[in-house]
Amino acid sequence: MIYSHEKSAAAREIFGPREQVRTAPQILGEELTSAALDMSSHPWVSGTLGPKERALILFSLDASASQLEPSRLPQRIADARAEGATDREIIGVLHLTTLMACHSVAVGGSILYDVLLERGAMTDVDSLTDEQEEAIRHYEEDGAAPRTISKKLRALMLTDLEHFNDTQSYINLAYANTEVIGARFAHLVCLAFDAAPSHLYEPGIRIHIKEALDNGATIPEINEVIQLASLRGWRSMSAGLEALTKDASAESAF
Repeated sequence: MIYSHEKSAAAREIFGPREQVRTAPQILGEELTSAALDMSSHPWVSGTLGPKERALILFSLDASASQLEPSRLPQRIADARAEGATDREIIGVLHLTTLMACHSVAVGGSILYDVLLERGAMTDVDSLTDEQEEAIRHYEEDGAAPRTISKKLRALMLTDLEHFNDTQSYINLAYANTEVIGARFAHLVCLAFDAAPSHLYEPGIRIHIKEALDNGATIPEINEVIQLASLRGWRSMSAGLEALTKDASAESAF
């Protein structure tokens, strides 16, 4: 099969290295291969993100904890640099990508709070200490994205004030870097790893879609980011083709 430039890029994402791209039609059949490429190449064929932003989104996905593929990162960085990304932009994206770590605390900590309430080990009271009041004031009035504290974040603050403050400082630093990559793109990056198949952090997806729209992102751009994130599901195909190719090579050796 002869692929267009756009479908060649998609083929490398879903089928893996060049040899696997070449043999995919033989193993899968041309009908299935063609259908896979029509679906997966949509971000390249119809997408509206620039090449640099697309390269940085793909870098973030391979660098995220739930998708982590260290062997692919050097090529992702080279691709982003080739499209004009600076090391400051790459580090900014990497910093945002590490915010996935906060989701463990957001989910686990809020469940801990609920369990403690059920057991009577904690009381849901309105009266707070001076330190807790200051943490809420700082969250709601200062930082990169001042806003009313949510019930979940309030629960996290009540269970571990020191960690809550340290986490907010780290998050604020990530979003303070928006003079390098812009608020719109920062939220598209976070949307990408939140929407990836093995993470699917729904609260984050909702937040970052809203924030991206508020900062000027378009609906086609948001759709493209979600589509790029969905390509992580094709890792099954890439890994399976690699195993089949190796197995075929081993059999032919006898």
